[in-house]
Amino acid sequence: MEIKFVPLTDGLGFHPFSDGLPYAPVSKPRIPGTSHGTGAVAAGKPVFLKPPVTGEPPTILRPAKTELLGIGYLARRVVAFCFDSAINITLCFAALAAVIIQQNAVETTLMNPSMLAMLCLLLLLTNWCIITAQEVAFGATPGKRLLGLAVDGTPVETLKRSLFFAIGTVFCGTGLAWALFNPKRQCWHDAVTGIQPVDAASL
Repeated sequence: MEIKFVPLTDGLGFHPFSDGLPYAPVSKPRIPGTSHGTGAVAAGKPVFLKPPVTGEPPTILRPAKTELLGIGYLARRVVAFCFDSAINITLCFAALAAVIIQQNAVETTLMNPSMLAMLCLLLLLTNWCIITAQEVAFGATPGKRLLGLAVDGTPVETLKRSLFFAIGTVFCGTGLAWALFNPKRQCWHDAVTGIQPVDAASL
């Protein structure tokens, strides 16, 4: 009597081994598009779902660019300060000149070097007070607004910054020249207080 061996997986629909072994079941005909062979891959061809197509292009996230402050930024600050100072000093000088003319003290004032020095100091001090008041109250002066700049700080921080500006200016302008060597283009009073004029559009 002839003994026939039947694989244990017969009738399960697949075989864990490749075709061609003596005990492998007869391969069934392949159905196009459903399988690439017998064995473990008989479950069928993997299908990958495509993402839905929309009219908007995919959003690509890019790292934010760090704005580098250069000489142009310093030029805007200098022009804004000169513009404000020219207006303030002109108005103050006109007021003082009116008082001097009214008191008939033109010759006395012009011939006295000490009086002229005090008048110049008074004009500079008045200019500083006006600029400080404008920055504390409105965050910017007319010159800064004209060039798109504003001071980003609280009134107390702005007042503190203005005081350090006066100190840095007294030392032969060293505090102002500091911006030429500072990577962030900060003057000494900017670096001490941590605030400086920025683009008004970014506030």
